[in-house]
Amino acid sequence: MKSKKGMTLVEIMISMTIIAFLAVMAIVFLNPTAQMKKARDTQRKKDLNRIKIAFEDYLNDKNCYPNQNLVDSLNNATNCKSGVFSPWLTIWPCDPKEALSYPLVVGDDGNCPKWYKIMTNLENSNDPQISDQGGIGLSVGVSVNYGVSSGNVLNSQ
Repeated sequence: MKSKKGMTLVEIMISMTIIAFLAVMAIVFLNPTAQMKKARDTQRKKDLNRIKIAFEDYLNDKNCYPNQNLVDSLNNATNCKSGVFSPWLTIWPCDPKEALSYPLVVGDDGNCPKWYKIMTNLENSNDPQISDQGGIGLSVGVSVNYGVSSGNVLNSQ
């Protein structure tokens, strides 16, 4: 008896059905959209912490946080990925999804602000670090749910 080499149409269909089922299950369980949101949120948190460190370095050098004129420049989306805050931060970070600058607010103490807030809007609504303070972004007129600030921000407002 001669043996057949190859697969029948039924065997191919069964194999394709199994592969399709496994692919659908992987998509359902891995939820790539949610994973992308989490990845962008991680980048946002990293960016805000990098800015916070740069602002603290600026304070150590100048005895003030950046003044309103500099903050206005930093809030300008055209400065994304530029060296606008060099040498404290060689590349100015911006939101990974929208390529917009993170909203910044500094204390209005003339030319020498004593506090700052850096804010963003996290996409993953289940993130445990999302602020439950509804007014976090009122001072800049944007919807934000996460931010970092100087340690004395609450005492300055």
